Parts: sequence; structure tokens; C-alpha cells
Amino acid sequence: MDGCPLIGFRAEAVAVTVPAKMNLALLVHGRRPDGFHEIESLVVAVTLYDRLVFRGPNDRFLFFQARGEASPADIRNLVWRAAARLARHAAAVPGGAVVLDKSIPAGTGLGGGSADAAGTLAGLNAFWRLGLSDGQLSRLGAEVGADVPFFFHLPAAVVRGRGEQVEQVLFDWPGWVVLAAPDLSVSTAAVYAGWRADSTPAPRDAVARVLDGRRLEAGELSERLVNMLEKPAFNLYPELGRLHQVMERLAGRPVRMTGSGGGLYALLDQQEDAARLADRLHRELGTRTWLLRLLTTPCDSGDSYEHHRDTCQAGQRSS
Repeated sequence: MDGCPLIGFRAEAVAVTVPAKMNLALLVHGRRPDGFHEIESLVVAVTLYDRLVFRGPNDRFLFFQARGEASPADIRNLVWRAAARLARHAAAVPGGAVVLDKSIPAGTGLGGGSADAAGTLAGLNAFWRLGLSDGQLSRLGAEVGADVPFFFHLPAAVVRGRGEQVEQVLFDWPGWVVLAAPDLSVSTAAVYAGWRADSTPAPRDAVARVLDGRRLEAGELSERLVNMLEKPAFNLYPELGRLHQVMERLAGRPVRMTGSGGGLYALLDQQEDAARLADRLHRELGTRTWLLRLLTTPCDSGDSYEHHRDTCQAGQRSS
């Protein structure tokens, strides 16, 4: 079943709330002829959200405003690119006002830009009354960014290819996530360019092993997590590697990086233990931390992310 279309309707407006994502397993199988890398990854949505609101009139040029976490309000933003791609596909006049309230930090491997692009496609599809399916929007999203299709297959999926091949899966692990993000923005292109097949080995069944571990306690599950981009990321950004070492020492278990970095996360079973770790990381290192959970419930087409906000513990940030 596809993920929900991310939409909540209000009078003369469409509100969309999109979650961040984390990679519990990320394998790189090689460089493709088109220059992208062939990946296989178990991706899960977490309780850290951006919010977009679309309102009229929708018969003029599109106005875009970004607030909160640093985010460009111009063509560099995937919101613009998604809106332009949808307008070209539908031969629509790209009218209306879009306000992005951003809480997902950029350059951290959390997929915030891709989530915003998916939310833009879904929100403008409703706002412009285009009637496109999630499948059509997912395919358009793949042209905007490799991670965008995942957000139409929530809350968990295995992604392959360059990210456009998405298989929704069940991963209802009930524990807690401590996320730490240093004050740096990691370049995805640079990290992938630094990847070498002979220096970042991982078992080819790593994704299956993590999927099979959804009933394990946090310590055991943590031993199965893998990210083949950690080594090039730590080589390029030594401060990220140092934070990883300290976080593993404080957590007493493996800590993984999400995506191409630089968000780092630890899994814990109990909220109290997770809160203590998050507070200690922030207090001793001055690092931004969030206390999160995985989104575990697929939503039907009539639901919205506001429902998930009510039923899941929302991200708590130490800053």
C-alpha cells in the first residue's frame, strides 16, 4: 500500500506536514553509467517535521517564503523545482503562495529537501486540483531528487537504484532515537565522490538483516545497522568522525550516520535513557540533539500527517 498523500485541508488552503527520514541500512553497490551510484537502503520516517501551507489566489505567479531552519527561498530550494516540474507536467499556471516552516536541518542526511519536494507535489496537486495519483507524483518526484519517491511510500521502505525503486515494508520497531547534528552542512556529492568499493565493505544481506531485527532490543539491532558512506564522510569532515567516536562512547553501542551525513543517531529502548543521552550530548558537546521515534503506521489516503503528530511522540529538540 502506498503512503498517504501528506495532505490536510483547510478553508481555501492546503496544509502539508512531511517527516524527516533516516537510513537504518545504506549499501552502495557501485557507480552507474549515468554517474549516479547504485544503492540499496532501508529508509524509515521519523517524528521530525517540516510544514508547508499553500493558499490562494492561485491564478498568478507562485510566491514562496521559507522560515525556521536555514533554507534558500529561491531556485536552489527543491520546493521551487518540484513546483516547476509539476506545472510543466500539468500545463498549469504556477500560482499561489507557499510558506515553508522548516524544522528539519539541511545537510544532515535527513532528507528534508526531498520531503519538502514531495510535500510540494502533493500539496499543489490538491491546491491546483490536478487529480494526479501518488504513483504519478512519485515518478515526477524522481526527476526532482533521488530521495523524493520514498516520501510517497511511508512510513518505511527499501529503496534501490538511485532511489527511484521503492518497496514499502513494515518496520514497527518501538524504541527511541537520539539524533545529533553538528553545526555543518555535508555535501552529498562530495561524500559519494569519496566512496571507494574496496574500502567500505558491508554484507550484501545487510538490509534483510536489519528488517529481520525489528523485534530485537536496541543494542542488538544497533549491531546490524550499516552505512557504507560513513568512511568517506568522516574522511571529508573530521569533526563528524570525532563526534561519532564520542557519541559511541557515551551511548555504549554502535552509532550510525544517516544518509550521506552529517546526522548521527543511536537507538535506545527506554525514553529515560534516550533523554539522558540527548541531554548529555548537548551539555558536554554543545551539539544539537533531538529525541525521536520511528513512524510505524501506514496511513490511508484520507489521513494526514497531523494524525501522525497526534499518535506519535513528536521530535523533542535540545538547542
